Amino acid sequence: LRYDVPAVAQGSPVMVADIRQFDPAILQRPPQEFRVTEVASEADLTAFAQVVEAVYPGQPEAAQGWSDATRYAGIGSAPWKLHIGWLGDEAVATNIVVEGGGIVSLWVIATMPHVRRKGIGSAITIAPLLDWQAKGYQYAGLFASPEGAPVYERIGFQHTGTRINRYLWRNQG
Repeated sequence: LRYDVPAVAQGSPVMVADIRQFDPAILQRPPQEFRVTEVASEADLTAFAQVVEAVYPGQPEAAQGWSDATRYAGIGSAPWKLHIGWLGDEAVATNIVVEGGGIVSLWVIATMPHVRRKGIGSAITIAPLLDWQAKGYQYAGLFASPEGAPVYERIGFQHTGTRINRYLWRNQG
């Protein structure tokens, strides 16, 4: 792969992966009662937002922005797919998949602190991507947090040598 995005000294590392290289056995590592579903109802959207707010308490706009945009586009009709990881009946992880430019990108990957180190972060990351691989997609990309980058490396994502700064866009009107 070739990367033509200019590097910056600070920011989130840009990472990419060949979806075909993922080990499906990763999905067997979380507790047996763990499952991943797509947001399909208002209750699901609320659960999604609650996980995001709990994991990123300093960024309430992230949960609100994705929730509002998804409601506006129509739950199940938006051009992105929101996913929730459930441990029994408890929402514990999130992931958003957006398709564009021939790749899928991941956003808002979040795992509740009390369930980390159980394979849930890896599973919520790759489970939706395996569905996209079945649709013919080969590559996935994401901007990693410092905490997430080692997890993504273990499951097959590679650093591009590029970092990107995040910007918060707010509606002023």
